[in-house]
Amino acid sequence: MSAPAAPSANARFRDNNLDLLRLLAALQVAVVHAKESFRVTVPGAVEFVLDAFPGVPIFFFLSGLLIYRSYEHAGGLRPFAVNRALRLFPALWTCVLVSLGSVVATGYSLADVPWSRLLAWLAGQMTIVPFWNPAWLRAYGVGVVNGSLWTIAVELQFYALTPLLWWLVRRRGDGARTLPVLALLASAANVAYLALPRTVAESLPGRLAMVSFVPWVYMFILGAVVSTRPALIAAVTARPLWQWLALYGVLAGATRAAGLPLGNHVHPLLVLSLVPVVLHIGWARPGLAERWLHGDDISYGAYIYHMPVINVLLQTGALAAWPAVGVALAVTVGLAFTSWRLVERPALRLKTRSLRPV
Repeated sequence: MSAPAAPSANARFRDNNLDLLRLLAALQVAVVHAKESFRVTVPGAVEFVLDAFPGVPIFFFLSGLLIYRSYEHAGGLRPFAVNRALRLFPALWTCVLVSLGSVVATGYSLADVPWSRLLAWLAGQMTIVPFWNPAWLRAYGVGVVNGSLWTIAVELQFYALTPLLWWLVRRRGDGARTLPVLALLASAANVAYLALPRTVAESLPGRLAMVSFVPWVYMFILGAVVSTRPALIAAVTARPLWQWLALYGVLAGATRAAGLPLGNHVHPLLVLSLVPVVLHIGWARPGLAERWLHGDDISYGAYIYHMPVINVLLQTGALAAWPAVGVALAVTVGLAFTSWRLVERPALRLKTRSLRPV
């Protein structure tokens, strides 16, 4: 009897724990925001772990890994755009409407806000400027209804750049060199952004730079690099996770000791050393996500809903400190599950091509 055929590279790529990994990244963001919003303190070691494993850079890296590959399999620009819109907008639009409803439900007055301004804000939240926060909402909650949505604007820019990136690689005919070189050049833009004086970073041009692709695109390109090199995933997962964690922990500790930031503003060398940790968790033990989540990809919902929940608790003053953190996380997970079952999964079933069944 002949030996069973080895799984294809595509099959091995699809057999992963990325749903679980993205959920952990979303919960990191939610925990940090809840901790800061309700002003609770945690032990120093916990603070370090939360800062050293930032969810947003992990999201951007995984986005590059999956979106670049998705474009290659989409069958053209139009189906790619449709698929991306189906993944992003139905859940986002629902969340924005729920967020507006929660603002009204808390008793926050919008009576003096003209309809034109309210509709303009809604349009911005639902499209390309979800980071816009008008003055008439700054007394609500933390001062921003859903500040986490700035990353949606960055993701949309990544989507727009993906066909150009793919075309450039194919035109040069040497993706093995082109993508790493582009990642290196883009990382220089990140370093330049991190080096901006505080006054410049907090100015309007600095804030607009933060919500552009420029400081973050090297993370996306790193993901694209990995997507074209399945052997790299195999090489990383061949070594034990503790080795990659130890290397990353030493570099993160040195970064903190040098007075450099962690969190979303980690420097490129640290992001590069985080990549093997992410790949190991994503692929070393396939099947964990399916056993724990049973196919429910609630990471996006957890990410977009946690700040509206936090703001409702702050605005009503119903709870304080740790009880508020616990309730915020529990309600967020519930809303994320509801979003997946009622909005996201039905929308994804409309995709013409997909890297995975839904």
